[in-house]
Amino acid sequence: MIIEQKALDNSFGLPIGISPEETVYFDIETTGFSADVTALYLIGCIYFEDGEWQLIQWFAEDNKSEKEALSAFSDFIKDKKYLICYNGTTFDLPYLTKKYEKHSLTFEAYKYEIIDFYRVFSSYRKFLGLSGLKQKEVEAYLGIIREDKFSGGELIEWYSKYLKLRFSDSSEKEEIYKTLILHNSDDLAGLARLTKLYNFIKELETLINSGDELEIDCVVDYTTGKIILSTKVDFDILRKDELRGDGFSCCFIDESTANRIDLTLDMYETELKLFYKDYKNYYYLPKEDMVIHKSLAAFVDKENKVKASASNCYTRQRGSFIKLPESGFLPVFKADYSDKTIYTLVNDKVLDSKESLSAIFRSMLKHIMTQVSKV
Repeated sequence: MIIEQKALDNSFGLPIGISPEETVYFDIETTGFSADVTALYLIGCIYFEDGEWQLIQWFAEDNKSEKEALSAFSDFIKDKKYLICYNGTTFDLPYLTKKYEKHSLTFEAYKYEIIDFYRVFSSYRKFLGLSGLKQKEVEAYLGIIREDKFSGGELIEWYSKYLKLRFSDSSEKEEIYKTLILHNSDDLAGLARLTKLYNFIKELETLINSGDELEIDCVVDYTTGKIILSTKVDFDILRKDELRGDGFSCCFIDESTANRIDLTLDMYETELKLFYKDYKNYYYLPKEDMVIHKSLAAFVDKENKVKASASNCYTRQRGSFIKLPESGFLPVFKADYSDKTIYTLVNDKVLDSKESLSAIFRSMLKHIMTQVSKV
């Protein structure tokens, strides 16, 4: 087994909220997908030690070195807490587990908190505007340029050539070795650089899920029928174009003075219905097209009232409305009971309430991140 180790010049970010000393970025290189019939020939890690990022790689220079590389890797990470990978939960970890079993070695993957960037990015692919989810494609999205030009599949043949030349001193053997090592180290460096995209998503998730009221600037333009909600953020903005959807647009703005998110909502001047969930406590008056509480029904003639149902237990409201992606604590209005589009009323009570504006902002931002693909 050959061990490569060096300090890295690059300053990599770290996923928010975790300790660098407890973290390892890892990647493996194999001769195929099935651990039963293929070989593991390289394991690489990026880790933080003595105030700098470092790289270590274990290369199986022959068919007998696989077990040595596995032992070295598990011993290296035994005191770590976080393992960061790219599609590692689907490929790398299951592959390693089978290899450890084959060699009667212990590998307790459950002890570690796994952060799989692939899984995170795949959940927000439309929002991020990613054309594909291969690691190199995501790197290209961030403008990351790597020296390595090969795919893992293309290097399987290269490793086979290396094994045939392993007892020679040829320059070709050395070039093949350098190519194999470079591919893995570039995979690891690229993985570490993708941390900033991971952090961008996690910061947005925190913004959505935090129970704290947001500091929101609200501008209402009745001339254009728009409401603009804006909040400043203290993290890097990585998506800077405009996203549009039904009844809204959203801009992520990166400025020297302050980063912010601007949300523009269309207002609709119309009449809608507010449906009551406790319809069993109401009577419907067909002639007036209205409901009254059962405590007042005794004062209405029997022939002029019927017990209310879910579809007719409402009051009408005319005013300015905005569309909502989901119901929350705000009053929900609809055109008809079966209508899937929901609205909330825009009035001074809503506009003067930080709680209401925060709820609207968070609801829309969640919708944009998980549902919107139209740019």
